[in-house]
Amino acid sequence: MTPFSPLVSPVSAPPALDAQDLRKSYGRGKRRFAAVQGVTLTIAPGQVLAFLGPNGAGKTTTIKMIAGLIRPDGGWVNIAGKNPHRQPQALQGVGAVLEGNRNLYWRLTPLENLEYFGVLRQMSGKMARRRGQSLLASFGLLDKQQVPVQKLSRGMQQKIAIAPP
Repeated sequence: MTPFSPLVSPVSAPPALDAQDLRKSYGRGKRRFAAVQGVTLTIAPGQVLAFLGPNGAGKTTTIKMIAGLIRPDGGWVNIAGKNPHRQPQALQGVGAVLEGNRNLYWRLTPLENLEYFGVLRQMSGKMARRRGQSLLASFGLLDKQQVPVQKLSRGMQQKIAIAPP
């Protein structure tokens, strides 16, 4: 008996993330330095990536380029076939980006953080505020909505960090 082989080969899904030859430099003249030099990543739908490296290796800069927050000097990014720098709706499929302890703005409140990230995802300020309050209620943090994030427990901070705006 031979193993089953389909007559038509399955169609593979396009990459969830395709970043090619990302480059970013800062400074001018002799003080110019390359923060990111030729980073290429391809991630399939459902795949998870842990992006590790020493301080100053360009991890945060790379993530910011992928998330559409800063433009690369070279290379390109596609999220589910869309360029987040030209098509912000590309980021709607991104669930969470966690950067260790720096994934929230420490001096802002949980509600201010959720509003900020909601507006980045093209929500109106009013809608982002309503969504933020709803998420805080879902996570049992509505009573903490006006407390600076730096004063919350690590567990509370993580709940806020994974709350999708």
